[in-house]
Amino acid sequence: MGVWDDLKKRLVVIYVDSMGSDKVLKPKVKDLDHFERESGFRLPDDYREFARMFGPGKFDAGWKFATPGFPNIKSYDVDLALLNHQIQSQKATGLYQNFFRFCGKEDFQGYWGWNPEDVTDPDTHDYGIYLLMGDRYDGPHKVASTFHVFVISYVFGGGFERQEEGRKKKKKGQNEKRGRNERAWRTELARTHQFRPGYLLTYRFNVARWRGCDVG
Repeated sequence: MGVWDDLKKRLVVIYVDSMGSDKVLKPKVKDLDHFERESGFRLPDDYREFARMFGPGKFDAGWKFATPGFPNIKSYDVDLALLNHQIQSQKATGLYQNFFRFCGKEDFQGYWGWNPEDVTDPDTHDYGIYLLMGDRYDGPHKVASTFHVFVISYVFGGGFERQEEGRKKKKKGQNEKRGRNERAWRTELARTHQFRPGYLLTYRFNVARWRGCDVG
């Protein structure tokens, strides 16, 4: 029994092209091997099985997975090599240059990718999976230890939703703290009726800076 047989039984798999005709896109083993030779990156065994079973595509919730083997399809969320070339050309340096992206999500500015330096299972060539360039996150954020865990627990098991809920709660707490600080500052200002001379006040979000002076 394959790693993904149970998942396939639970899904309605539809293969169509833009015109509505049946068109099954699945990479061959030689396509996966070619990507590994060209990139120098060994794909995880569970990802190779996933790619061979499902090919590139999208789950209903907007999760888009790329695979090797389709360089002639000029859509960077289909071919794995094209996806990484397109992103690396924009982010040639910095925190993300050594990652290999494989997944994106509609209505979310960010990608998920492997960190080759974070080997979680050398026997199956699995690596830590990180959220990269998330529009609401700072730096790479680890979300799963294997590709199988990523799909089953993070994508289908509510991991992404729990992550977003935690982020929103944290942001709410920060906003509440910022609001308390601002209210305390305004209370102090009303009591003293003056700014302290030469005192630098930073408005929330650091959008503007006010330099204190005598107002009497």
